[in-house]
Amino acid sequence: MAPRLEVHIPISPTPMFLRQAWALAASLRRHGGAVGATATVTAWVSPELPGLPDLDRLHPWARSVGLRFRWVDSALFARHWYYGTALARWADSFDADVVLMLDADVLVCASLDALVEQLLASGAVYGLPAHASPLDEAEWRALFASADLPPPRLDHRPSGAGFYVHAREQRMPAYFNLGVIAARADAMATCGRGIVAEMERVNAFIDPALDRARSFFRCQLALALALARQQVDAKALDLRDNFPNDASFEAAHPSAAAAVRLLHYLRQDRGVSKNRDFGSARAYSGLLWRAGLVGTDALLQWRLRALGRCPLDGALQRLRMHWLQPAPQLADPSGFI
Repeated sequence: MAPRLEVHIPISPTPMFLRQAWALAASLRRHGGAVGATATVTAWVSPELPGLPDLDRLHPWARSVGLRFRWVDSALFARHWYYGTALARWADSFDADVVLMLDADVLVCASLDALVEQLLASGAVYGLPAHASPLDEAEWRALFASADLPPPRLDHRPSGAGFYVHAREQRMPAYFNLGVIAARADAMATCGRGIVAEMERVNAFIDPALDRARSFFRCQLALALALARQQVDAKALDLRDNFPNDASFEAAHPSAAAAVRLLHYLRQDRGVSKNRDFGSARAYSGLLWRAGLVGTDALLQWRLRALGRCPLDGALQRLRMHWLQPAPQLADPSGFI
């Protein structure tokens, strides 16, 4: 019997995010191996629609790919905006053997069976070191001191250190890109204890109203504090398990690029733009058949084609009444925008 896997993603209730959630869940079913065939995906949804409609009822297609929707607590969202949505995923206990915390813009491209077996055998939390560090070494020490933690071990290099000039000499603690965080369920639960409080400590150290650029990474910084406070073993994830659609990474790591298991299509400056290409049925169809895509953008296109037609259109039409009502104020209450 295959180990049980559960996946958690943060989304907004918009066409772009719903289409990404479908693509992620469907790719897990089609490409994810034995564990993907029975895995569940929970989409934690920012409470942005009047009345918080029953998304499981409005999207019956979701059941067939193991996807379910859960509204994020309104008070948490009001206080911490989309960053609260990202961290709400640690709110409950986990039911499966292994947990993946993924961004919505991640696609499963190959079997996850070996990755899940690796995680089962380890008590560590795995993540890809962030492409660059938002803090220098003195600032890392100051952040940890402000959070009443011992000085951090600055034993990780950014994953972009080999080719991003600003990252070449950087050193940091276990500071991971939040696109893919992977662990056995017990380790994931441990690192999630008090994680929202860790983000509040980050906000006290980096004022979002004064330092918008670095405060963008507050969830990743909170996870770094949580790993240290809970004394969880943290290990670097293989690049193929959080590979960005980035030409620099493709050139520097051709072997990993040829063996991608989890593709993180976060870059929007080449052939693919998730904001544009997942926002409507017409745009998505255009992505599937666009000529000239190369590298991991082409891999994304090929894997999406294999999923067949996206079933969203009818369900999205049923949500039209909610979008026509006045939208809530979405400005970051902490001053991010």
